[in-house]
Amino acid sequence: MNILLGLLPVFLVIALGAWLKARAYIPEAGWGVINRLGYQVLFPAYLVVTIARADFSGGDAGVLVLSGSLGFLAMGGLLLLSLPWTGKDGPAYTSVFQGSVRWNGFAILAAVESIYGAPVSGLLAAMFGPCVLLVNLMCVLVMLKWGRPAEAFGQGINGLLAALVSNPLIIACALGLAINLAGFGLWPPLAGTLDLIGRGALGLALLTVGAGISLTELGARPGLLAFSTTMKLLVAPVVFWGIGLALGLEGAALTAMVAAGAAPGAASAYTLAREMGGDASLIAGHISLSTLLAGISIPLALALLAPGVG
Repeated sequence: MNILLGLLPVFLVIALGAWLKARAYIPEAGWGVINRLGYQVLFPAYLVVTIARADFSGGDAGVLVLSGSLGFLAMGGLLLLSLPWTGKDGPAYTSVFQGSVRWNGFAILAAVESIYGAPVSGLLAAMFGPCVLLVNLMCVLVMLKWGRPAEAFGQGINGLLAALVSNPLIIACALGLAINLAGFGLWPPLAGTLDLIGRGALGLALLTVGAGISLTELGARPGLLAFSTTMKLLVAPVVFWGIGLALGLEGAALTAMVAAGAAPGAASAYTLAREMGGDASLIAGHISLSTLLAGISIPLALALLAPGVG
């Protein structure tokens, strides 16, 4: 019940976005402006503050970060193996990739905090910096290769590097991680400013996800939607669990690892799809469906793969 209550607000905000779009409270062109605001300003501000404040001092934190990074890389590898089937439509493949790999760390943190408290949520938060940077890097590379248009790869390595270093999400992750590792922290007035800016990031992204849902378009790709949702909610928790066990994690650390793998699709995937030529309708459907089904899949994954923590 706690996990359902933790995820319900996320899905309700998505539903609100769909309702606002249906009622035309915001002009069609306005949603693109809102999406760009989140991508260029709100999400970067949130990521800088969140990663800069993450606690990496725990005894299991280092192994957990390594395990989480390997988990995301393993999922990315599985998605590359699926290219013969899922890669026929480049933009659609980018949404399948993002849906299967990206995690809604905000939603799973809230849910884990309500169930287990600080012992697990603190470890999970420690994964944010390196893993958010890694996942964003993976997804941006895939978007550059298979998105529409794929201009950076056509310009060679210099074009690719220029696209990566100018991506606001990657810049924010790298900056937050550098501040964290340097140990000097954010200047309080700057931290307060970024806090105020970043507070609207998740809510705004979820609203745009709801506004981007198209049942007509989703009905044309049931196979891809089913595949990405299965990879995210059923395969990923097992992959993360297996890697955690192999590296010796147990107790609260293994629970945090399983929770990271079981997290539903991230709202930021829709933002990236809109900005870099992915299939925005497909990823919007994945986020909504995975968030709805996560109310069942997350408790099941935690009960089966990480029992005895509480």
